[in-house]
Amino acid sequence: MLKKRMEERLASTDGPVSLFPIEKEYALRHGLISNQDITDKEWRFQAIERCLKETEEMVQEESERFLDNPISILHKPIEEFLYVESDAFQMVKVEGIALEVDDVFKVYTALFGLQLQKKWQNHIQSFMDSKLPDGSCSLLFDSDGTFSVNISLNGLDGFDEKLPIRKVVPLIYKFLFELLETFEAEN
Repeated sequence: MLKKRMEERLASTDGPVSLFPIEKEYALRHGLISNQDITDKEWRFQAIERCLKETEEMVQEESERFLDNPISILHKPIEEFLYVESDAFQMVKVEGIALEVDDVFKVYTALFGLQLQKKWQNHIQSFMDSKLPDGSCSLLFDSDGTFSVNISLNGLDGFDEKLPIRKVVPLIYKFLFELLETFEAEN
């Protein structure tokens, strides 16, 4: 699944291809590309929106400079979440990610729809349990054929509330990439 998506992306690119570090490692490890064909990919976002949790109504669209703020900015106001959308998420079968601070437990969370078949539910849960050992995740298969996933960022490898938001997004991407790579290796 991941290998096929990577092969399609590489085939559709003339000349050097830009990849994130985890994508580059994967492509080299699987012999999909040589080192000289790769440039470093930078994050680009199609949407950066602050929204109300209760209604999902957009409060304000933000520029990419907003992502330079530490993720702790999500504490004020706690009634809001930040929605980010990037074409890069397509590789890991996600459209966008909502980042927020949980009102009750005050932990940072990422919520997203994961486009995988229901048959993968046990594998997804097992992966999340192993990577987020404090059990701070939830998974629900929706009627539209996607999983609604909610993970605590506090348990994510490398997370710190002082990190700028633009450094937290790649941590989530890496988590999702590793999830798909694990599935691929097991099947």
